[in-house]
Amino acid sequence: MQRLFIGLILISVGLSSQAQHKPDTIIYHVTTIDGNEFNGIIVSQSEEYVLLETQNIGQVRLPKSQIASMNPVKGRNIKSGEVWPDHFQATRYFISGSAYTMKKGEAMYQNTWIFYNHFSAGLTDHFSIGLGFIPSFLFGSIAIPYWITPKFSIPVSRDKLNFGGGAFLGSVTGGGEMASFLYGNTTIGTKDTNLTFGLGYGRFDGEWSRTPLMMVGGSFRTSRHFYLLTENYFILGEGIFFLGGRRIIRRTSLDFGLMIPGGVGQFIGIPWLAIIVPLHKG
Repeated sequence: MQRLFIGLILISVGLSSQAQHKPDTIIYHVTTIDGNEFNGIIVSQSEEYVLLETQNIGQVRLPKSQIASMNPVKGRNIKSGEVWPDHFQATRYFISGSAYTMKKGEAMYQNTWIFYNHFSAGLTDHFSIGLGFIPSFLFGSIAIPYWITPKFSIPVSRDKLNFGGGAFLGSVTGGGEMASFLYGNTTIGTKDTNLTFGLGYGRFDGEWSRTPLMMVGGSFRTSRHFYLLTENYFILGEGIFFLGGRRIIRRTSLDFGLMIPGGVGQFIGIPWLAIIVPLHKG
């Protein structure tokens, strides 16, 4: 019995030693500057290169100067053996956003039907700012509409509950009066599948609105590269509804759908088309 006991101890120590020296099996999702994506285990790396062992094409030697991002893949991101990258544009739906915000160093550009232009960047992991304009000068106008959109996020339970808020400050060049809109929102769910509730008040002509504008939006991921989106606004019994999808093409996304105004007595669907391009990934 004593020999058996000692043997079991030796076996357990041996297994423990093997576990301590078990090679790193963390899967990394690597995106290069030119838009290529790789999933694999880091075999080795130096100051200049990363050697990645992939499942489909074997080992790949990537110069670090060409790597845009390299992040470990979370278990929930592996679906039926396929790696689903994080939804890096989960901060927004069609126009407004969720209570998620951009990370420090991230930046992107959105263009909708050529005329709507918006740039946004993460200054910290919980605060971002955006700047947009409509190029009305193309039509000979000297009054160019522009806006600024600061936004903050407070993660309460990561991937389950986030609080956020921000402002829309808009005017026109040439000394136009500044219009303001302040809001707060709550997002329930992950960056892939979530629901957001928002409430805000606007200030126009020097007075604050007495009736709040309510917003309900959400996203639902159906595959590695596709999301269903909805974004809806309600005020005084009327509403404007957005319904459509988002297609991820490498790191660029194409948003499409219909904008449906309510209270007009008949169904009217206005086509919506936007492209969002990442400018930098910190």
